[in-house]
Formats: sequence, structure tokens, C-alpha cells
Amino acid sequence: MNVAIATPAQRPDAIALIEAVHPELAPMTVPAFADVVVAVVGGAVAGAAIVHRDRSRLEFLAAADSAEVAIVLGALLEWLRARGVRTAMLRDHAGASTHHAALLAGGFAAIAATVVVRADLSALPPAEKPWVFHAEREIGEPALRAAMLDALSGTGSPRVRDEDPLAAFARDVTPAFRARWWSVAALDGEHVGVVLPQAHGDHGVSLAFIGLRPAWRGRALSADLLAAALARFAAAGARWYLDEADVGNTPALHMLARVGCIVVGRRTTYAS
Repeated sequence: MNVAIATPAQRPDAIALIEAVHPELAPMTVPAFADVVVAVVGGAVAGAAIVHRDRSRLEFLAAADSAEVAIVLGALLEWLRARGVRTAMLRDHAGASTHHAALLAGGFAAIAATVVVRADLSALPPAEKPWVFHAEREIGEPALRAAMLDALSGTGSPRVRDEDPLAAFARDVTPAFRARWWSVAALDGEHVGVVLPQAHGDHGVSLAFIGLRPAWRGRALSADLLAAALARFAAAGARWYLDEADVGNTPALHMLARVGCIVVGRRTTYAS
């Protein structure tokens, strides 16, 4: 069987395939920082992947249910690994076991599991505190960087080990989006936390990072900060919020539930 790999800017049939495998993501939008990679057999799309443009990670992997699914997935993974992809994400779905086997056969190993949640931004609980958000374009990068590094400290995030965590988060957003939406959150005039969102198409949002500075932790502010941030996005036209948390991170899962998030699946991270 001949499997051809292509990288169009966006293939509607590839997106339709991903939506069929992951209906919780419909309508699926390709983030600005990603490329669609398709596997074509006999002129039809048999598999699809969404990969970060810098080839740092594979975000989604899907294949049509057929006798050749293992071959299609193997061809996709071989092509991606040859171009430097060393991290892959796999969401649970009906055919996940076949995808898991293909990842293992392709030289990947499972290293972490997360719970995927989604919230309808038209039904948000209101924030209790009078949060004020100061965008990067107002306060400048040095102030945002200082607050972010402080909020990142002590969290256990792998970004702590990055030479420049702010630049690492910035890979997934456009400069214009970052200038408008990356913000320091203030209460009573004091910089309390940081919110670094990412856009998903025209109507979706997720968070690259949200956190409180150490002096403000332990005051039951995390969920309220998230509610205020989501209300800000909803007011600008966002309709849904997508996030995830480690399976064992009970505090984070409770926080997400408090702002109306429901569990829509699980995702396993693989490394090669």
C-alpha cells in the first residue's frame, strides 16, 4: 500500500477526520502555531496529524478505521520523527489502543497522563474579586516577565528549567495576541498573578500558564482569578475554554470544576 504524506496549510477532509475521531473537539480549529500533516491513500485522506510548526511536538493524531490503520499511523510517525518530532500527545478515543501501539512501535514511550476538560463560556460563574488586568502592551515585557517568573516559582512546572520560560510560552501565540491578552492580574493595585492565554481559532481559548505570585497563594484566589480571566475572554467573543490537568492534580481539577469545566477525555504524553 502506498501512503503519501503532505503538509497543506489546512485540509478540510483532514480536519473532518480528526473531528470524527474526537467529536468533543468539534468544531476543530488549527492553532496558528500548527501545521496539518495528512496521510493519503488512493487519493483519500486516511490519517491526519496536527504538529507544532517548529516540530517540537505532535498535538493530534488520527486515522480512519480500516485494516491498514497501523500502516497509515506508522507512515505518519516515521515522517514526523524524521523531521525532529520527539513528543506526542494522544487523546483517548475508540481506537486509542491502535494509536498507542503505533506510537510504541514508532519508538515513543508514555511518560504522563492528563485529564482534558472543557467549559462553555456562556455559562460562567462570576468572579468574586474586583480583578484588574494589565496587558503586556501597557506594562511592558520586563514587568510581565518578572511577575511570570515569580508566579512560576515553586509550581513544579517543567518550564522552570527553561532558560527563558516566557519565550517558551510565546512559541504558541502571535505577537499581536500576546501584546493584547498576556496580562498581569491585580487586586487593590498589587500585581497578584499572571495569565498567559492561547487562542484556538476565532472562538476558543486555553491557557499556556496561569498562576499566583507566592505571597498570594493559599488565599483561595486561583479559581476566582480563572473565572475573571475567562469572563474577559468571553466578553471578547470566545465561546469555549479547553484545558487539562495531571490525573493526580486534585487541586487543579477542583479549581477547573468550580468554573464550570467538565471532563471530556484523557490525554497521554509520549516522548522519543
